[in-house]
Amino acid sequence: MPRIANKVLHVRSTIGMYGAEQVILNIASIGYKCSFDTGVLVIEGVNIEASELRNNLSLIKSKYNFIVSQKRFDINVIKELKKIAKTVSIVHTHDYKSLILTSISLAFTKTKIVHHVHGSLGNTISEKVYAYLERIFMLNANRVITVSNDQKLIIQNRIGLKNKVIQIDNGTTIYNKNITSKKQSDKFLMVMAARFTPEKNHKKAIDTISILCAKNYPVELVLLGDGPELENIKEYAKKCGIDKSIKFIGYTRDVKKWLDESKLMLITSVTEGLPMSMLEAMSSGLPIVSTPVGEIPNILKKSKGGWTAESEEHIASIIERLINNPEVLAVAGNDAYDFSKFNLSTENQISKIEAIYNDVIEGGG
Repeated sequence: MPRIANKVLHVRSTIGMYGAEQVILNIASIGYKCSFDTGVLVIEGVNIEASELRNNLSLIKSKYNFIVSQKRFDINVIKELKKIAKTVSIVHTHDYKSLILTSISLAFTKTKIVHHVHGSLGNTISEKVYAYLERIFMLNANRVITVSNDQKLIIQNRIGLKNKVIQIDNGTTIYNKNITSKKQSDKFLMVMAARFTPEKNHKKAIDTISILCAKNYPVELVLLGDGPELENIKEYAKKCGIDKSIKFIGYTRDVKKWLDESKLMLITSVTEGLPMSMLEAMSSGLPIVSTPVGEIPNILKKSKGGWTAESEEHIASIIERLINNPEVLAVAGNDAYDFSKFNLSTENQISKIEAIYNDVIEGGG
């Protein structure tokens, strides 16, 4: 089939619905506003959760294809990917696996590759191997997009990548501001939306709540998500004697419901890029208290929509001040919303990505 001018294919290898998947879904949901014909190819694992992105794309009637990968590197996936990807102008990859498979599939073709780095690899030995492979195959990309400036600086130091890397903030849906939606409660309700993995550092969140409970503050933390560390964190909360102050909701599509009921979002990660959960919170008028990782400190400094702190004690002291000064919390929530509305919308993100597409098609890189 001949290549179609200005056609872009987003490719994601997925095992569930997480931050990168939400970015793709957001872009696909407003594809009618794009100057590029946009489609999505989902490379799914064999687990049930791997079909979540495809199901969501179907709900919004987006154009998509999917391939089920029976093993880590399936030769049949490469064959199917080559059939689909060679008909487009640009393949936009969203993880190390999709980058590697696309690079192999499109060898000796004129199709361009734009690679998107959504987070950091390197928390386990296997992830360090994947990160090494990703850096090698980035050399095949015409442009590399990062979501944090720290990531950009690290990747730029690699030989052959210096002039390829561009940092673009993630975008999200901007909701109508509804400050009155937060229910009146005796509890100071906080929310944390993160997969239960070591890098999300849920133990720090539990320790923070323990400090506040010891001072008899009426706090409650809602934890959204699932993952391999879930049962360990439940046991840790019981061990700390605060399990009644923690709500384990599990995976939910209705994150907005909990954002509307909460007073602030808590993030305790040891590593991040620019988490989608934070942008969703800000676009709902929810302030943020976070560890200073990734692009989070820069966004909160520019927006005045939250605070960063490293230790549990410092995080707890910030929350304590906010409980005692609700007007400070309200101002931060308003600032978070206003900043996200003008700077962190999906439309804003897409316009910057399209500028990269145009540059690549016109011969830059």
